[in-house]
Amino acid sequence: MTGVPLTILDNEYATIWCYPEEKILHHQLHQYFFGDTFREILTISQEAFEKYHCVKWLSDDRHFGAILPDDKAWGDTVWRPRMLDAGWKFWAMVLPDKVTGKLNIQKMVHEYEELGVAASFHTDPDAAMVWLREQ
Repeated sequence: MTGVPLTILDNEYATIWCYPEEKILHHQLHQYFFGDTFREILTISQEAFEKYHCVKWLSDDRHFGAILPDDKAWGDTVWRPRMLDAGWKFWAMVLPDKVTGKLNIQKMVHEYEELGVAASFHTDPDAAMVWLREQ
């Protein structure tokens, strides 16, 4: 990966980096979480996305699982409208290792594609970053 990323967050749940020159936000989830932690991490990501005028997102969700219905509803009604208003255009997704998480995330990503976010699925974060940089 080129350029020195800004570290936005680094804790037991997630690490979030931003590549301002390339307008890329990148998160790596370290374990499964939900509820307030889920919303806090997505809100921190969203605020950095807006602050640095990003249009591309790399989601490394290998260690994540299925999204709970309440978290999905919050994402659909609160988080998604702000992200689309911020100019989100490209999403590279490294899918969860677990089948239930993988199926859940694939369905959600397809919903975003219908709203105009070009998406690509990957098994490796480096390949995901290459795809994003080509967009």
